Amino acid sequence: MPFPAPIFVAGTGRSGTSRIADIIGEHPLIHRIPMETRFLIDPGGLRDLADALTGRYDPTVGEDALHRLSDFLTVRVPGRRDDRGKTVPELVGERRYRDAVQQLWPQLIAYTYDEPAPSGGFGNADRTAGPFEPLSRRRVLPRYFSDRGELLGILRGLIDTLFGGAAADAGKPTWCEKTPFNLLCMEFLWEMVPEATIVHIKRHPVSVRLFHRDGAGHGGCGEPVST
Repeated sequence: MPFPAPIFVAGTGRSGTSRIADIIGEHPLIHRIPMETRFLIDPGGLRDLADALTGRYDPTVGEDALHRLSDFLTVRVPGRRDDRGKTVPELVGERRYRDAVQQLWPQLIAYTYDEPAPSGGFGNADRTAGPFEPLSRRRVLPRYFSDRGELLGILRGLIDTLFGGAAADAGKPTWCEKTPFNLLCMEFLWEMVPEATIVHIKRHPVSVRLFHRDGAGHGGCGEPVST
């Protein structure tokens, strides 16, 4: 492999995805992103956003998708730590992460505006419920992408900045990302990173069941299959 493509690792839980990703990350050209990033495929992540701003677009659905992605990238991802106490921003570079997320929003938003806030409590249109009631709220009109490829290119730019930057810091030209549920989203991952290799590791379901029953010391080995 003179220049390997990015790699996604997929499989059911307890099938050996972490071990195979660690092995791939030992390759001198491939940096293993050492934590499940989740925001590509989990609900509220990039996959949901891609649908909400293209085929499923309407302003309300799009705004909700942007709010969910904002919560994902600015609250959930920075607040989740792995077993070493590290977060995704720390692992890919905190400054790089913050800058990349901040630069993402202008590419996804048509414009913002202030809307009078509906009254709460016992208030009505003419009288607020109390002195701390907000008078307005910030609303967002998301962009509509008639060309899905344009949006995917923007999202790919985020991935290249975060994962590619982390790989460059490690002195390697490409990266490997492991999230077990990549298994359910292969079409989207290939849509966003067409040249990617997806390594799907399979393990006999009885061994997986025994692992959950007896712990890590029991069970067989996985069988990696490159797709």
